Amino acid sequence: MSKQSGLNPNVHGARGLFSLVIFFYHVGNSGLPTFPGSFFVGLQQAGFASLKMGVELFFGISGLVIVGALGRASSFVSFLWDRVTRILPVLWATILVITAMSFLSGERLDQSLSLRLWLANFLAPPPFFDVPQVNPAAWSLGYEFTFYFLLGTGYFSHRRGVRLALPVTVVIGAVLLVMYPRSILMAAGVMIALGVGRTTWLRRWSAYPMLNLLLFIGLWRLVDWHLHGKIIYANPIHLGLRHWLLIFPGLLLALLVGTAALLGVSDGQGRLGRFLRSKAMMWLGTVSYSFYLWHPVMQAIAKGLLKRLVPLIAQGPAAQLALVLISLAPSLVLAHFSQKYIEVRLTVFLRRLGPDGERAKIPAAPTVVGG
Repeated sequence: MSKQSGLNPNVHGARGLFSLVIFFYHVGNSGLPTFPGSFFVGLQQAGFASLKMGVELFFGISGLVIVGALGRASSFVSFLWDRVTRILPVLWATILVITAMSFLSGERLDQSLSLRLWLANFLAPPPFFDVPQVNPAAWSLGYEFTFYFLLGTGYFSHRRGVRLALPVTVVIGAVLLVMYPRSILMAAGVMIALGVGRTTWLRRWSAYPMLNLLLFIGLWRLVDWHLHGKIIYANPIHLGLRHWLLIFPGLLLALLVGTAALLGVSDGQGRLGRFLRSKAMMWLGTVSYSFYLWHPVMQAIAKGLLKRLVPLIAQGPAAQLALVLISLAPSLVLAHFSQKYIEVRLTVFLRRLGPDGERAKIPAAPTVVGG
């Protein structure tokens, strides 16, 4: 831990790593061609496609850090205002930029996106509302707010002496995890942060975080493949109870492996821990939230430039490589300034308008999904 801020450098570096993982997933999912041959096709179909599971790992980080955020908050309203001012300003900026780009380019946003649904995007609605996303990366923020609201309600109700607050929170949380399985590692993060289940065998297992991360992604990818890329529907309502019970052991095993991976990351185990504490990963961790929300915008701009200015490259085998070369550096630069001026300065201004007034804290290092 950093003595200055209580920051866990291992978790902070993991934010950077996982944001980069999602960047490359979107490259592989860009629709642009790649080099021919079994290796490159396999890398795209099995490798890049599996990287979408990086969001699950971010949810795990949210579980790790939210326990501390609850403990620092003076009230439920203060906690929610802290979360709102952390998450929404960058989201608002990306929505406005994407909307302006659509008008300037003459390309409409999602056909089903009415004015009411467009406005709903500014609130990052929970997953049980079917709202088309203006920013395709923003779907995870609805999961985040649902998670924060549930834990905040349970925690502060418990502090006020409501006897059943914590058991009810656990039951509702378990139901939400079953219905929205992509949030499965949130529970793992919370348990690790609370010190629950830190048994000797789990600590030994967690000594190999890189292996466990790869195993988690592989297991989760197998479940996703079994459901034809629709892991979001891995619940008893969509699958039926019988089918869901058949895949439940796979879900449970993925949860155990993911828990071991997060514990190893949090404790800085192995070579991965040393890598996550490097200067490059610490910087990337600082800008990770802005990078997460802005890189789809920069990739869209880069794709448009490729198709209009150099169609031969856009249609050739080096298209995905060109997308990386054109969009990565601008995404990082934009993330740097977004973090500095929106995540820090604007957030401080907004927090001082909230319940804590001038006592509002400077934002701590964010998670990619708003921690």
